[in-house]
Amino acid sequence: MRAAVHTDPHNVAISQFTPIAVATEADGGYRLTGKWPFASGSHQAQWTLTAFRVLDGAGEVREVRYALMSAADLTIEDTWYVAGTAGTAEQHLRRERPVRAERVHTRSGHLHGREVRAMAPRRSPATEPRSPPLPVWAS
Repeated sequence: MRAAVHTDPHNVAISQFTPIAVATEADGGYRLTGKWPFASGSHQAQWTLTAFRVLDGAGEVREVRYALMSAADLTIEDTWYVAGTAGTAEQHLRRERPVRAERVHTRSGHLHGREVRAMAPRRSPATEPRSPPLPVWAS
């Protein structure tokens, strides 16, 4: 994943941490259905880290997970018509297809920086962040 995200130093990543979309486990990943509103920077982004709810067989929420997805795999819904803030590009993002398991991560792993650190660019020990690197995905 690191190689895919960091192929270009000008790549922009955005994030939506409200788990509005839902998913069920599918062959080799999750079948993701839904949309994320107010995705700032959606037209400029190449990548997005988005939260979603995983449903069990009875349709109950089992857990919240995060998917790292290429923005090219999402549909941008043009919904933002607010005077004075049109430049924020806060459109809705929609996805109606599977996401591979290796691009899905747990909430606790992100909050403690374990899984994000595995995806982030390699640094020397002297420049390694001292706090969880969640802001890396929002910058």
